[in-house]
Amino acid sequence: MVILTSMKFRSSLCSVMIAAAAVSQTFAAEMQSLFDGKSLSGWTTFEKPAAPFWQVKDGVLVAENDPAKTGSTLFTEKEYHDVVFEADVRWSEGADTGVFFRLRNPLAKELSKDAGKAAFYGPNQAQVQIGISGSLKRDMTGSIYVGNYPEEGRGKGVDALLKAGNWNTIKFEVRGDTITVWLNGTEITRYSDPRFSAPAPLGLQIHPGKPMKIEFRNLRAQALD
Repeated sequence: MVILTSMKFRSSLCSVMIAAAAVSQTFAAEMQSLFDGKSLSGWTTFEKPAAPFWQVKDGVLVAENDPAKTGSTLFTEKEYHDVVFEADVRWSEGADTGVFFRLRNPLAKELSKDAGKAAFYGPNQAQVQIGISGSLKRDMTGSIYVGNYPEEGRGKGVDALLKAGNWNTIKFEVRGDTITVWLNGTEITRYSDPRFSAPAPLGLQIHPGKPMKIEFRNLRAQALD
């Protein structure tokens, strides 16, 4: 009886593991590349041309502030509602960057450039932070920024996971009103906020006011609805 029970348990466990692996493979297969490694195809920005802020070098998307430290944001041309986003990111010391989601499309035809910027960079912005927070003056990588950093949306255990000066994999899922963030494969925060419900482009940020360089590769996304 003990042997049979043990065999049934092992069989059930094996079935669960196989099913989980199948789901993982399907998920990976459905992630779509956002960056072809050669151009900014599929992306747009307020600044025309996108250089010097956004350039492609050796298959890597390189973001760098200009001498005036103007700052810039690169948007996907496609809008997303429920979405999974993932990228490898490497940034210079002191960089203040992140990924915007679920904001009003700042490039909507009915908005002027100034109105678009005001809508996008206003107090109701939603972002997964990467690097140093300009307001808190400390690293807040993986934390949710919604005009502030709510305690329940701050990344946990980041110091042990973060590879300073090297490539780090940032992944987040927005589903319903819940945002979940992973850093290098480990979940670090889960936060819910009903204010952000409209589909919008994803946005990569160069924060104004300071010199910085950020590199992106393996940018992928999967629409969940």
